[in-house]
Amino acid sequence: MPAKLQEVFRENLRRRLRELKMSQRDLAILLGVSDASVSMLLNRDHAAKLDTVEKIAKVLRTNGLYLLTPANPEEIPGLAANRD
Repeated sequence: MPAKLQEVFRENLRRRLRELKMSQRDLAILLGVSDASVSMLLNRDHAAKLDTVEKIAKVLRTNGLYLLTPANPEEIPGLAANRD
């Protein structure tokens, strides 16, 4: 279960890359960044800024909310309590 928003982002980014059959290299080229930059985003060495999340979402034909929302909304602390 993802403990942090950054983990959720990484999991969703990996999932979207698989869905599009896109490699890290492909993503790097489309973003105009180095392979190492994408690797850092996927391997916990770097926290993505919101503008970076938006750029990635655009390239992956999705939105920032998709990349930042856990696959299981129950993983969001306090969400169930706030629904009532």
